[in-house]
Amino acid sequence: MSKAVAVSFEGDQVKIVHASYKGHTIYADRTEIIREDDFDSYLREEKAAEFIVTCEFRGAHHGVITIPLARSRYLAKIIESRIRKETGEKDFSFVYNILGEDTAENKKVLEVFYYSISNMDLRHTAKRFYDNGKTLRAVYPAVFSAVSLLGPTEDKKTNMGVFSTGNERTIFLANNGTLNFIRNYDSYEKGLTDYDIQNINMTLTYCSQSLRINPSSVLLMGDLSGPSDISSLPTVPLSAHTRNSNIHCSAETYDDFLLPLSAFLAPESSNILSREFRNVNLLKNYFAYASMIFIILSVLCALFAVQEAEDSSTVMRSLEASAGRMEDIEKILSVFDEKEEEIRRYRPAVEFLNRPSPAVYDLMVSLGRINTRGLTFNAVEARTAEGNTLAVKIDGTSHADTYASLQSSLNNVVNTLKKTEKTEVTNSSIDLTNNAFTIELNYRSE
Repeated sequence: MSKAVAVSFEGDQVKIVHASYKGHTIYADRTEIIREDDFDSYLREEKAAEFIVTCEFRGAHHGVITIPLARSRYLAKIIESRIRKETGEKDFSFVYNILGEDTAENKKVLEVFYYSISNMDLRHTAKRFYDNGKTLRAVYPAVFSAVSLLGPTEDKKTNMGVFSTGNERTIFLANNGTLNFIRNYDSYEKGLTDYDIQNINMTLTYCSQSLRINPSSVLLMGDLSGPSDISSLPTVPLSAHTRNSNIHCSAETYDDFLLPLSAFLAPESSNILSREFRNVNLLKNYFAYASMIFIILSVLCALFAVQEAEDSSTVMRSLEASAGRMEDIEKILSVFDEKEEEIRRYRPAVEFLNRPSPAVYDLMVSLGRINTRGLTFNAVEARTAEGNTLAVKIDGTSHADTYASLQSSLNNVVNTLKKTEKTEVTNSSIDLTNNAFTIELNYRSE
């Protein structure tokens, strides 16, 4: 059975669940709530290395867009382009749901619900973990974690759900388990109140008049599902969300830790962790495995060197025993020289494998902090150079419309790299045929 830790940022609190899981069955082993200001101290002391994060991003953009019908491999690029046009954001990460086909201007189109956040906000959240030596397995927007508890329904009706994160409430619509509408508002009282009922009724009216959607019920989730003192009810049936049978914990724990528990069930398609941090995860795993292989090779080479040394000692003893027979000395020396040459051949390999590796993690964090201004890093290639140094080659493309814009963006990145500690830029170039660029640099670790 695997183990994992999920954290949920909810207002000025961070809710944490240590759980064991097998498939989609979750066992809550330990839970805790800490102040948001104490979270960095918690990370420094916590032994777990990998985390699943749920967060309500207040600056997020979300809504429904339509795109032309296209092959699945092109969808992400088309959706990204439409989000950029819709929001005006240039550096962002996003997740999306395909709602279905529709017709616009006598053409078939796809309706897509998207949720996007600025990469600056995402880096701010991720940086807290990476600065303390932790790894992020996934980052889920809070509403996508909550929706994962509903799943498809047999009647395929549209349901409305409501949950809270600190002082913020989130109302969402899910059609057959697929998210297609979000509304947030602030409420400073704990539990369900008449103010929440007013907001629910306002949202129901908006959905009916503007979206032409009439939810069949309103589902109260988490701490909103407990006893309440309200004087009115919404215009559709109201019900409390009960604990899923595959999540093993008390009902109180389930309500209090709804979002971190639901994060264990959220699909990978809801993971909004940007590509740059996923690449950091891949590099960390790669170097972890590479380190194991290097250690094994070092041990084998050391054993081989010891064996060769023993063979050399045998040759020396033979040489001493044969010192009285001058006719055999030349032959013995020849064998000794041959064995010693073999040892020399393997000594550089042993020394290379035993020396410390450059701090690739520090390099990737430095690159992740750079404001690329319209440039996209497609590949980062690093190889060991002389000493404890990495020779790094960065290949990328630009979204700039003109050469001047491309040159200006590249100069900005190069100048930033030149000011970065331990970094020496050796070359940069532009290929106008495909708006591509290359930066070469040396990164040293002391």
